[in-house]
Amino acid sequence: MLRNVEKKILSCVKTAYKRFYVDIGSVVGQSDKIWTISLNEESPRVPLVLLHGMGAGLALWCLNLDALAAKRPVYAMDLLGFGRSSRPNFASDATKVEAQWVESVEEWRREVNLDQCA
Repeated sequence: MLRNVEKKILSCVKTAYKRFYVDIGSVVGQSDKIWTISLNEESPRVPLVLLHGMGAGLALWCLNLDALAAKRPVYAMDLLGFGRSSRPNFASDATKVEAQWVESVEEWRREVNLDQCA
């Protein structure tokens, strides 16, 4: 159901995009996966990485993706626990949860082979 709703929301995006899971290993859970879309990956410019806020997902960016990807690569992801990404059991301490999210994004960046991003 979530896949179909996301597909409908992203139907307004005119730029071709790829959809894929990035396996980040056991950052929080046993095998965490981050749902990702990418646009204009062939551009040589520094990629733009879009991170949503609490209670959101990558489809939040649907009205911005075409303009943002016009001249540079764009990646948007569902943070762990949101959208189509894995839903691991996070630590109960807020400081530890913050560290887990930071590490999950860093591991995602390494897996996608992004040395730089904006």
